[in-house]
Amino acid sequence: MDKIKILISHNNNDIKKEIKNTLKKIEYIDIVDEVSTGKEVLDAILKYEPNIVFTKYDMKDISILSVIQIVSRALQKKEPIIKFISNNLSKTINANYEVEDDIDKILCFETTVNIKELGINDIVKTIQEYYIEKIRENV
Repeated sequence: MDKIKILISHNNNDIKKEIKNTLKKIEYIDIVDEVSTGKEVLDAILKYEPNIVFTKYDMKDISILSVIQIVSRALQKKEPIIKFISNNLSKTINANYEVEDDIDKILCFETTVNIKELGINDIVKTIQEYYIEKIRENV
């Protein structure tokens, strides 16, 4: 099985570093890029076609909804799973993330989107679940 391609997107370098340091211990993943803006996340998704994107929801230069719309049209059935990461990775956030009226708009796309801020344990669990699902598909 190919490695799971991961894209990390956040404007806080410490958060990106914490995620990267945790994930680089997992042998079956490849961190394809680390970006800081909505435009960069869009470009990186289109360039690398990652399997999973961990991103901050509130990107200042382009909304994550716009990113999802463009990616959904461009990649069609190869869209990545998009998960929102917490600004405080030390905590595992269990409450639903407030995404205003964008929830319905986001959910109409086939892209798998998690409307919940994830802590570091949730990020690792997401990758493990994805890996197990891919193994099952190949059996």
